[in-house]
Amino acid sequence: MEPRNSAHRIKWWQDVPLLGLWALFVIALVVMIVISSIRQLSQLEIVLLQVVTLATGLLGSYRFGRNVAQHAAYDVIRPHACSALRSILTLHDSLYRLSHRI
Repeated sequence: MEPRNSAHRIKWWQDVPLLGLWALFVIALVVMIVISSIRQLSQLEIVLLQVVTLATGLLGSYRFGRNVAQHAAYDVIRPHACSALRSILTLHDSLYRLSHRI
């Protein structure tokens, strides 16, 4: 795998909110497991656990999907940018030769 440019790297501080939410989910899950081992969970507690699980799953999917889409876009754009730059340089050289002959 080729090394990526620093502009393509994800900054570590962009993951802090997601990691914080994940840590909160783990804490909530541990608390729910402890409470459920002592007594049965109420309907409200079960719904709350499902909502937290859903929100964590959606945020994680969004974050990882954004990373994958960003890397795929860079891989698609890079070849087009190279050919466009090559065309611009060819046009520039042609104009330079034309102006030199005039």
